[in-house]
Amino acid sequence: MDYILLPEGVWNQLYSWYGGGPVLARKVIDSGLSQTELSIEVYPLRLQLHLMPKGDRSTIRISKKETIGELHRRACEIFDLIPKQVYIWDYYSHQKHALMNDMEKILDDANIQMDQDILVEVINSNSGGCVGSVQENGSADNGILVVAASQSSSLTAGGLYANKYSSRNDDYHQEINRQNPLGMVGELALAFGELLRKLWAPGRTPVAPRSFKAKLARFAPQFSGCSQHDSQELLAFLLDGLHEDLNRVKHKPYIKSRDADGRPDEEVADEYWANHIARNDSIIVDVCQGQYKSTLVCPVCNKVSVTFDPFIALPTACTVSVPKQGRCWNLIQALSNDCSLQLNEKLLLAEIRGHLIYRFLEDPLISLSSIKDDDHLAAYKIPKDLKKTKFLQLIHCRGEQGAGNSQSTMG
Repeated sequence: MDYILLPEGVWNQLYSWYGGGPVLARKVIDSGLSQTELSIEVYPLRLQLHLMPKGDRSTIRISKKETIGELHRRACEIFDLIPKQVYIWDYYSHQKHALMNDMEKILDDANIQMDQDILVEVINSNSGGCVGSVQENGSADNGILVVAASQSSSLTAGGLYANKYSSRNDDYHQEINRQNPLGMVGELALAFGELLRKLWAPGRTPVAPRSFKAKLARFAPQFSGCSQHDSQELLAFLLDGLHEDLNRVKHKPYIKSRDADGRPDEEVADEYWANHIARNDSIIVDVCQGQYKSTLVCPVCNKVSVTFDPFIALPTACTVSVPKQGRCWNLIQALSNDCSLQLNEKLLLAEIRGHLIYRFLEDPLISLSSIKDDDHLAAYKIPKDLKKTKFLQLIHCRGEQGAGNSQSTMG
């Protein structure tokens, strides 16, 4: 559906001139960590209300920035209920997950998602204020237990496990960097840590990572919803976010890198790594990062520049099967299927000879037999529509004395 967003005053003026409707009002909400990051909530939450024990149902639209109290009020209004006798539950996948009794809590913080089920439970005033017990990620018990008794048993069992878990895996709390402007105030690290705790808890039922997914989507809206996403992009964002949340460096110093000047590679690599961890020091750096060596030679003056840069991911070789006498379009089709190419993307093939870009294989009818056995191919993802895109092509030039560009990897 096509639409244009208008301020309320502009809409009212147009409506007074031409009429129309219905009015589709949308709220401006804060979409990030601070209230300065604003966006228009075009699609408010659509929730399915289930009334128990009558079995009535109703669908409502409500902003994800509204409170549980507002959801409670509207549910009572829809079903004509007495508020004091109504409890609302997170009813994800038709299972009781959590009693939503914090009336000041925001629905977004309670991990309420689009098209989710909400259970509206009416409690008989003669029941003494008792509600059914519930297990996390499980279904509700049929019997009725006193809240105090349920809390006592759950705290006892939870305390025994918490002591065992915290002694080994909760030490990351001490490394959370809430002041890092590049981080996420530690929220991503806490959500990921809680997900791992649930996954590794002994004797637990299958875990639905709703809380972690909602937190991830808050900081990276491109991963929201149920559409297919690139797993490598998600992993790269997650590792980078965890690194910033767990960065042990609170104040990053300014460091000027020195040239190699003919020094041994090991000495230069150690110096570059020391400079790196002086600004970036986390468990992600300890476990997931390495260095690669980059050597650049000026074709004019033959000056050699050697650097050791950190990496968290490297490109990998891809093997596909194509007809021996096939064309480039056969190879592009096979690669497109293997790398999950999006509809708005295409592949640009480049033939590599002697570590240099020899030519771009832009003609889909080029025969694959023209490519030598010792040649290498590189495939680049680029947008399909390049009419408004500036295309900068950098070609490596070989100097008279064999100067060039080379890269190698150091763990």
